[in-house]
Amino acid sequence: MLLPRAGYLCFSLIFIMSLIVGLITNLPVTVISYEVQKIRPDIIIGKATGPWWDAQLDNVSWQQIRQASVSWDLDFTALIKGQVVAQFDFSQASIKGSTALSLPLRQLLNPKNIQLTGTQAQVDIEKITPYAPYPLPKTVGKITIFADQLSLNLAPLKTISSTIPMIALETPISFSTSDIVVLDQLSMGTYSGAVTNTNNPMGYKITLESESGDLNIKGYSLLTNNAIKSQYLVKPSATVNPQLTKLLDIMGQRLQNGDYSFNTAYSL
Repeated sequence: MLLPRAGYLCFSLIFIMSLIVGLITNLPVTVISYEVQKIRPDIIIGKATGPWWDAQLDNVSWQQIRQASVSWDLDFTALIKGQVVAQFDFSQASIKGSTALSLPLRQLLNPKNIQLTGTQAQVDIEKITPYAPYPLPKTVGKITIFADQLSLNLAPLKTISSTIPMIALETPISFSTSDIVVLDQLSMGTYSGAVTNTNNPMGYKITLESESGDLNIKGYSLLTNNAIKSQYLVKPSATVNPQLTKLLDIMGQRLQNGDYSFNTAYSL
């Protein structure tokens, strides 16, 4: 009589555990979405689909982000090992990107250091020129950004004044552009570059050089907590559009050999 009761109890426990696991596994992301919007009314989520571990949020708006889509796919194998590992994809009118995210399970409620791998994003240049430290003419094109490994320290984000660098670059962030067009018709060619950490001063160094076009541009910018400094040399070709030359005369310093120097410094 004892064995049947023990078997019944074992079966009941397995059934209950399976039911709990099934409920957790199939918990719709709409439940999480609803709770997030209760806690943070400033975050607007238009539509949520899928289970919580393989979900998509559409028409997401928060601060400067408008009508964005976010999706993720959680790795259950890593979760068993105490790590949160997920593939994230982000899409918005001017930005598209994807990355793999990793952080210890114990940091889930209070994340500090997040590891990002295989990060790539595409950004419309026209959308970011208003944030330049000085006025720029209308510029159209796309920047594609690549990074094999990023370490994001979220602690500075919780302070009133964030410190730089927040991202530790184990390998540089590289980027390339499509053909860049200014003033609706003037082609400036394509460019590539990289972003690296600097120690003296602490911050980021952004290098840039031309890939093709009538303007041979090479130089760098330094971004620190206190200032942005840039130093670029532009060598126009013999076939450069005269309108581009006029633009260079307005924005740069013409040298005796016909090249142009762009040296700027702005306090933050």
